[in-house]
Amino acid sequence: MSICSLSYRPDYDEIDLPVFTCSARDYVRIKGQVQGDGDPSCFSNLDDTCIPALQEWCHSLTVSSRERAARNFLTHLKTFGSSVQTYVQGIGEITVEDRTLLREKWESTPAHADDDGSAYGGGWASSDDPYDMPGFAQLAGHGLLSMNKPALKVDAYGEPIGVTPQLTKDFKKVVNDSVVNLKTAFNSGLEEKCRVGAANPQCIGELFERVSGTLFALTPFLIMYCVALRRFGSFRRDFNVELVNPFTRNIASSWQQVFEGDLFAAFERAATHSINKLLKQVEDSAAGGLKDRVKSQAELCLEEARVALEKTLELVRVTMNNEQKEVSRCLAPHVQNQLTDTYLLALEERGPGSVARQKAVFRNSISEQKDEVFEDGADVILERLAAAAEAIGATLQGALADLAQKIEVNLSVLWEDVQDDPNQVRARQEAVVIISEILQQVHFWTEAAQQRAQTH
Repeated sequence: MSICSLSYRPDYDEIDLPVFTCSARDYVRIKGQVQGDGDPSCFSNLDDTCIPALQEWCHSLTVSSRERAARNFLTHLKTFGSSVQTYVQGIGEITVEDRTLLREKWESTPAHADDDGSAYGGGWASSDDPYDMPGFAQLAGHGLLSMNKPALKVDAYGEPIGVTPQLTKDFKKVVNDSVVNLKTAFNSGLEEKCRVGAANPQCIGELFERVSGTLFALTPFLIMYCVALRRFGSFRRDFNVELVNPFTRNIASSWQQVFEGDLFAAFERAATHSINKLLKQVEDSAAGGLKDRVKSQAELCLEEARVALEKTLELVRVTMNNEQKEVSRCLAPHVQNQLTDTYLLALEERGPGSVARQKAVFRNSISEQKDEVFEDGADVILERLAAAAEAIGATLQGALADLAQKIEVNLSVLWEDVQDDPNQVRARQEAVVIISEILQQVHFWTEAAQQRAQTH
């Protein structure tokens, strides 16, 4: 049993679950899913089997998650479509001189390096995975394409310049601050509780009660005692887990409060601030007649960045949940490791009265090692929490590195060269029509969802 499960114990008497008296066999026979299975024995109406009602109820359980995913997708589609529309419609508003000025200041790779589009992911810049082609990712994974990576532009001091390097540098500080904040939240919320729980006489007293009862009541058969001892307390039930239950119960409520709090609000604000700061710098560096165009593109870029940050936070929360489970399960292996010699010593007791002597071995050993069992256990939890914060930081770092590149891709439409041949002009006109239809349909869906929410 983990701390996670101890921290939340619902009152099952207060939960009113629906009851479905189902007849799965008649449902299968009415549907004709199995040939030669005979006729229904009780029901002739499909609805009377209650299987359709059960299916509908199961689908309703995931409505909130599916609606949230649909809203996020619509937001992403709207921002992406608006970005394409704005770019295509305003493609002729920027002069060659203005494009060159912006490119020299904000492009992170030399101009000659992106002639084939490789600087921004080639022809797949709009995709989440720029290497989403069969075999391509495998080649890149083996390092066969590393020689084609474009070099970064640097200033007079050898420092990388451009959108991506500047955001990467700012994001690194944001991630480091977030990791520090996480460790502070873990320590302030749990360290004192862990120390108090480790020294709690009630925990120590219950520990001795469990030594006398839990392991030696696993089974009425003496041979099973030996099996449990040979497996260092882990047989059918885990004696090591039950030994630390008094301690984990003592910190369960604080554990829940820490992990149910909004641990990433400061991170989201700091990341958004870094993006806003860079977009403002890009706008300020643009020529006077170009500022409105740059501002419009920056607003679209910021909206896409918000969508990307939401996805990042979802990924981080998954990482947090996984790390929380791992941390909450780390105590049992620690206890097992501390008591390994005790298990081996107890195994040496044989013959009449051996069970009583084994109890005495455990009581004496734990009396001597209670500091290591509980106090060192508190250190184990805090160390694992610190490692969890570092793992979350690594997840954030990777996601923000991708976001920095995506932001440069979105801004690069301001300085990319324009192809003015008739085919390109005709393709842009067709793109405007298609994107307008998509945005109109997204608007209809969004309005329908809002009206549906108001009626409910």
